[in-house]
Amino acid sequence: MKKVMGVSLLLILAALCVMLLGLRSQGESAAGIQRPVLLLTQRDTGAYFMQLRQGILKALEEQNCTLSTQIVDPAAMTDVLWGGIEYSGVLIYIQDETLRRQTLRSAREQGMPIALIDAHEEGVPSVEQDGAQYAALASGAAAKAERVICLGGSEPLRKAAKSVLRSRWLDAQSVDPGAASCAVMALDEETAARLLQEKVEGQWTQPLILVNPGEGAASWLETGHVHAVVLPSPYATGYIAASQALWNKNGQGYRAPAFVVTPENMYDAQNVKLVFPLLY
Repeated sequence: MKKVMGVSLLLILAALCVMLLGLRSQGESAAGIQRPVLLLTQRDTGAYFMQLRQGILKALEEQNCTLSTQIVDPAAMTDVLWGGIEYSGVLIYIQDETLRRQTLRSAREQGMPIALIDAHEEGVPSVEQDGAQYAALASGAAAKAERVICLGGSEPLRKAAKSVLRSRWLDAQSVDPGAASCAVMALDEETAARLLQEKVEGQWTQPLILVNPGEGAASWLETGHVHAVVLPSPYATGYIAASQALWNKNGQGYRAPAFVVTPENMYDAQNVKLVFPLLY
């Protein structure tokens, strides 16, 4: 009987040891998964960045990862990347092309998974704003117009708009008040502000469409002077960057989603975050 009890105790002790080793292994595995992802950026203010960061946090939370944010400049960048912290990956949200490439090169040297946000480098996973998509959405918003005047914007965006609009494209340096069945499209924030002011002053009356005009979209839509606004979704951009692009080894580019918002639908649930990002 004593022999049987002794064997039983040994079996119980062995089972406990196996269980403890398993729990330790799981804890070590979880600790490894929870290494932070580094978000390198030159700016941390503004509605776009706030929602971008929220999207990243949500995606990393689902993958049991944490987020570390660092504002970088050329002098501090090397210290950030070689600071002795083991990161699961690096997200790079840097608009300055020279600094972005320098940061990308440093991260690559350490063999870390990398993804770019709102930028493109051949062979690097990225989530980018798509000029052709913006142009297509804006063109749809101007569907009733026979001709469209596009003002401002970068050369790639202007080329995309011209390709989408084709025969509807109207070359002009300013808005002709007498142009019939015509819509006006602003392709950057500065141009949007100027054209809106002109329209408020009554210089012309054609429908005004804004493409990614920045944080003034809400007030501009509320005035009724703007026919439609094409806005990106920074939350979705951050989520895609952290959930898909970061660990994509094929260098795939993902398209950042964008949406058309009008005075009529700006308070719809799906659009409120886009129009009033500082409230969320």
